[in-house]
Amino acid sequence: MSKAGEDNLEKKLYALAGELGQLLASERMAEALGELIAGAAKTKASLDRNIDGLLSMANIPTRAEYRRIETKIDSLQASVLSLSRKLERLESSQGSKKKAAKRSTAKPAVKKGRSA
Repeated sequence: MSKAGEDNLEKKLYALAGELGQLLASERMAEALGELIAGAAKTKASLDRNIDGLLSMANIPTRAEYRRIETKIDSLQASVLSLSRKLERLESSQGSKKKAAKRSTAKPAVKKGRSA
């Protein structure tokens, strides 16, 4: 093999070794980041449980409890609004019936005119 061929092969091997090093470093970095994220998620879950426990001991509702209560209140408000509309329609129809009944039982008005 010639000197130029050996140099070219050596350069290719170094380039390949460099790319492998970057790949391995990237995989290691990805694993490290994955472990870091998993650890952070576990820590957050633990912190959330501890805060919920403290809030419970202080008799303060948690966000989840607050959202549940808010959902129930919204549902009750919608029910009250629906019932109000039904009541208004019922009152309106009752009022119409009463007016019709008054008209049918009322004496017809006598028109006064000139008599000749």
